[in-house]
Amino acid sequence: MCAVRYAGTLLQGGAVEFEVENGVITSVAPIKDSPALPWIMPVLVDLQQNGAMGYSFSNLKSPEELRAITETLYRHGVGRVQATTVSVPVETLTASMQLLARECDNDPVLNKVIFGLFHEGIFMSFEEGWRGDHDLECIKKPDWDLFRKIDDASGNRFVTINTVPEVPGAMEFISQAVAAGKKISLGHCNPTTDEIREAVERGADRVTHFANGASPLVHRFKNPFWEFLNNYNLKLGLICDGFHLPPETVSVALKIKEPEKCLPVSDASSYSGLQPGIYGNGKRQLEANGYLHVIGKDILAGSSCQQNTCVNFLMQKLGFSFPKAWRQCSLIPARSVGLTLPEIKVGDEASFVICREENKTAVIDRTVIMGTEYPFA
Repeated sequence: MCAVRYAGTLLQGGAVEFEVENGVITSVAPIKDSPALPWIMPVLVDLQQNGAMGYSFSNLKSPEELRAITETLYRHGVGRVQATTVSVPVETLTASMQLLARECDNDPVLNKVIFGLFHEGIFMSFEEGWRGDHDLECIKKPDWDLFRKIDDASGNRFVTINTVPEVPGAMEFISQAVAAGKKISLGHCNPTTDEIREAVERGADRVTHFANGASPLVHRFKNPFWEFLNNYNLKLGLICDGFHLPPETVSVALKIKEPEKCLPVSDASSYSGLQPGIYGNGKRQLEANGYLHVIGKDILAGSSCQQNTCVNFLMQKLGFSFPKAWRQCSLIPARSVGLTLPEIKVGDEASFVICREENKTAVIDRTVIMGTEYPFA
């Protein structure tokens, strides 16, 4: 394969020209910076991504479906993803995880990009509202033996597990998961302050899409949001697509938690990338403006946007600079799960995003994943 040459301005500052060959950066040299140069950014990192183009990580039926999802991510600048599973029958989920594991085992690129899995899945509130758009028939109490069977099917790829602290047996489940090296995220739940604090003492360290997956009607004080914000040890997942959270909620979270504990996620559903219309057997609607919701209810059905939309939200609604917004959606979520992203240096993996800023919008030209180019689409 012939070497390909690139040039641009780096996130940390300074301009470089570099060559890529066989998926690796082979040379780097400083050059004079210029406004005409594009940005060369680290790949975006999405810690909660459910699927795209009509396909779901929870219900994969073919390798082609898996690649349709991941190529959609690449074209939107995402180079590391915590693939997320939702509420489907255990048999369906197990079969999907077996397929994903086979494909990742046989494809080093896929195995690196899908660095882990997030089981949002089946251990959540049975209550209307707090369960969000998840199927009640699939919801179960936290069960470590059941989870291990699902994790075994995935090749032990689950990094994070969503759970609900107020359900009997949940605290023991949290302890077992943490002892096994898993991260516990609290979400789709309505625990008391004491229950949240006990969950944190047992090792829970994050919140699943803060202020979403919640009943539209909550008591002004007796709700989990206050302790989620108050508890120093909890990081917050934040869906910054412009529909799930108003700017002031994200702004408050950033002020209280500081940037390192605020983790923008797309929560992109299997309907992301599709045309506006009615989906899910007539139960969900994707509006022309990107708003995805359950028909007839004040409940969202995941997002239609990818992680690059979170970058735009932070710039347009919170006044972030382009580099600051990109870092918030790339390096910061990576650090929260112990990932080190490729850099523009000799010998590193050639995965990066070529983009520019126009009118507070991240305009992606193309994403390079281990030397292969994916134009924005």
